[in-house]
Amino acid sequence: MIGKGSFTQQVDLPMADPTSTKHEDVELQNLSDSYIYTANYRIYVRDRLALGLSASTESFSFSVFDDSKPSRFTLNGTVVNIVVDLKHIYRQSKYFQFYSVYDLGFRYYHETENPTQPETWIAKYMFNTQISPLCFSFGNPISAFVELGVGYKGWVCGGISYKIRCSKAILQK
Repeated sequence: MIGKGSFTQQVDLPMADPTSTKHEDVELQNLSDSYIYTANYRIYVRDRLALGLSASTESFSFSVFDDSKPSRFTLNGTVVNIVVDLKHIYRQSKYFQFYSVYDLGFRYYHETENPTQPETWIAKYMFNTQISPLCFSFGNPISAFVELGVGYKGWVCGGISYKIRCSKAILQK
């Protein structure tokens, strides 16, 4: 499964409102298009329950105007997520699935500040989650999907997936 989600605002600035571009003395401008790209593999352990491993990456760039610093600077960052996920299917037919996805894993966050002075950087490792209770998939074996939730993938994630068919006899060997 390969997906593309909306900007997730995983930037490490203490913003009370995630849709705001202003916090106390810091203002963000010229936010670049930031999408999260995800690759995922799942195996079904029950008819309606799958476990998977997911990897994703996101890059961002924006200008920061900070009243406590003499000039504006550009902040560039990269986020990499490695998570395990649980998929629970509520309803399904041959060409449709209504399901939920719950992810838990680790996030690597790397931020680079590019002012007129030499480059500085910050790296952090943190826990990461995604809760997507409203997910839909259309098609078989190639399908389009959309997942609505909150977490590292953003509010909306969509993409394409391919279902690899495997007989139960092969899995029992």
